[in-house]
Amino acid sequence: MAVVGAWVPLPGHAQSDQKPLTFEVASVKRNTSANERASLTINAGRLTIRNGPLRAIIQSAFSLQAFEVVGGPDWIDTDHWDITAKAEAGAERQPMGLMVQSLLADRFKLVAHKETRDLPLYTLVFARQDHAFGPKLHASSTDCQTAVDAVIARTGRPPSPDAPPLCGIRSLSGHIELNATRINPNFVRTLAAITGRSVVDKTGLTGLFDADLTWSEVDEGPSLYTAIQDQLGLKLEAHRGPIDVLVIDHLERPTPD
Repeated sequence: MAVVGAWVPLPGHAQSDQKPLTFEVASVKRNTSANERASLTINAGRLTIRNGPLRAIIQSAFSLQAFEVVGGPDWIDTDHWDITAKAEAGAERQPMGLMVQSLLADRFKLVAHKETRDLPLYTLVFARQDHAFGPKLHASSTDCQTAVDAVIARTGRPPSPDAPPLCGIRSLSGHIELNATRINPNFVRTLAAITGRSVVDKTGLTGLFDADLTWSEVDEGPSLYTAIQDQLGLKLEAHRGPIDVLVIDHLERPTPD
């Protein structure tokens, strides 16, 4: 187990002697509104977080799932924050997550370390020995670039994120839609966020797929696990295994500005 300082690089980013990326200006204030929804917007080097709980902000900055962030004081989940920040000129295309990590270290005095723990997880496998697909899963025939070009030619701009995805994945309450999307990592990462466990792909499926998965989040109707099996021909099997997590060692409430 390697313990690092207050700045922990994003998974997949190599360590270097370069100075951590920082915002040119940043404002951090506690949000005390009772019913305001949380939101995060990134546009042209500007970051705007409204009513964000700190654990969720850390998750986003380090590209982690909720179960991959461990520890921290009680207020990491109860206090909500408004953050506005701007990257310096010329740095708009730099990784925003690295800048947020630096902000967390500077303003919230974040100190954390990476650790591997034995935790519950799921493996995604075929439900049948013959590896037959369910009725709602099939290989995609969508030509993504042609589809996107057609929307641009018709409207003068790329497809809206709120429109049905031409190529991608959309997750709503009780519904996941895939269009020309990979099972790994796209679908398994979405399942991990919903189930609260790491999901390991054991299907061996490559290429792009379309799927339309619907389940019930109440007692009536199929559960997520039943729907995956009946509609996609896949299933989630429960196991335990080593999971890399980020352990919070220290946090402080910042001085508002």
